[in-house]
Amino acid sequence: MFDAILYTAHKSTKISLIMMDKSFYNFLKEKGIDVEGVILL
Repeated sequence: MFDAILYTAHKSTKISLIMMDKSFYNFLKEKGIDVEGVILL
């Protein structure tokens, strides 16, 4: 599942309105992916 989300993130360079937990949010930030507008669970 995460792979699909990361693929989508790389395609759009931005994730918006996607639901995820705090740990995955931090994981994406570490990867340098723009996670603005993310809905944290």
